[in-house]
Amino acid sequence: MTPKKSPGKKTPDTAQASAPSLAERVVAAPKVASPEAAHALLERDLGAAGPQLEPLFARHPNVRALIEGIAEGSPYLWDLIRADPARLVTLLTADPEQYFASVLARGFAVLDAAQDEAGAMRQLRIMKAEAALLIALADIGGLWPLQKVTRALTDLADAAVQGAVRFLLRDAVARGKLEPRNPAQPEQGSGYVVVAMGKMGAFELNYSS
Repeated sequence: MTPKKSPGKKTPDTAQASAPSLAERVVAAPKVASPEAAHALLERDLGAAGPQLEPLFARHPNVRALIEGIAEGSPYLWDLIRADPARLVTLLTADPEQYFASVLARGFAVLDAAQDEAGAMRQLRIMKAEAALLIALADIGGLWPLQKVTRALTDLADAAVQGAVRFLLRDAVARGKLEPRNPAQPEQGSGYVVVAMGKMGAFELNYSS
């Protein structure tokens, strides 16, 4: 005999409902001057991701408007999008807060394991590009208020600086120029100090900081 379900109780399936994706939360988009030209840019540059993007656009018209606005009005962000359309799909279908945290954690881990300066610099660029695009989508799409945007930009800068400093100190250790108290975290007790100018301490960095 099948037990009756209490109407006031959540079943296991509904109790662990996933957080809304970025696409589901977009509520704003730039107004485009030429919708036809913006649409043509999407067709030209995002064709390979079409099978994944078109269903998203159909379910969430605000997302199409957001991406078209970026295509027309922001060359830097559009270059990030068209350089890796699959990344755009990943960002749109992810929970933005959780994914941003994973970008920083993953980027820092890879940077921490970099074997040479070229590899470290490449990883910094990858982390910056992915985080910058995610922050911009959440900002322009109306998901995050200003305080959350500047906090995310500050957290990105903090992770990048910390990772770069650790890489440089590990390099100094390898060359015999530093004896760290903690080889896994050579910055601890090293005497190396980084002073952040501006509003980093208040978590108020902006895009041009």
